Amino acid sequence: MKYCFLLLFLFTLASCNKEVVDQKELAGPDTFIIGYTGGWGGGPAFKLEDGQLFRSEADRNLGDPSQIINAAYLPVTESEDQIIVVDLISGFAEDAFTNVNPKFDCAEQAYDGACAYLIQVKGNEEIQFWTLSEFDTEINVDFADYMGRVSSALDQLWE
Repeated sequence: MKYCFLLLFLFTLASCNKEVVDQKELAGPDTFIIGYTGGWGGGPAFKLEDGQLFRSEADRNLGDPSQIINAAYLPVTESEDQIIVVDLISGFAEDAFTNVNPKFDCAEQAYDGACAYLIQVKGNEEIQFWTLSEFDTEINVDFADYMGRVSSALDQLWE
């Protein structure tokens, strides 16, 4: 089943309108990185870049968003992991994040808790990053739902 999904996904990419692809290339590809930050140093980061999934070499204490972006990564060969992250990122709704202030903190770390994070690198220049803490108030429901999906994806990747 997982191979069927992957083949369907690759076929869909190959059949994209050339004009749309060219516009995307001019803007530069978006890179997405997900992981946990907080107690016990968080966890590994998973980066989707140019359709390829990578996992950070370090498992903990990756630092702030710029350090995470520049960390050393190794390719992930598990197709199930690739499908999990591609599915997550394909559901990324930028408008759910529009009115959410970028932040990279996790109050839970004071008692060994962790927060899921999402880092988006647009082209090679603009960096945006978000965490969701249980202490956040007045949050967009769509943002909270998506960050819940990030957490679920990370849990699956760690199994």
